[in-house]
Amino acid sequence: MSGDNPGRPIGFLESRYMATIILFLHENGPSRKTEIYEGVGRNTNMPKKIQEIIDRGMAEVRVCRGCMFYSLTESGAEVAEHLQRIEELIP
Repeated sequence: MSGDNPGRPIGFLESRYMATIILFLHENGPSRKTEIYEGVGRNTNMPKKIQEIIDRGMAEVRVCRGCMFYSLTESGAEVAEHLQRIEELIP
């Protein structure tokens, strides 16, 4: 499920919702899947997209009181900060 340019690591961000999921987690902190869906969008591929972000080491899952929470890793937070800076540059 890589983006349009699988030859480059950044290519996966071209896939719909990838950058938005990363920014959502950065802005909202640890979140359940339902919160991500409500904040980002509902799409049948959303679980796969979240899993790809985890597989790339940018997010992790933690279980607390029987609930699964998704949060960014240090690497994911750094990517999110760069994405925020890019957003600030776009008029």
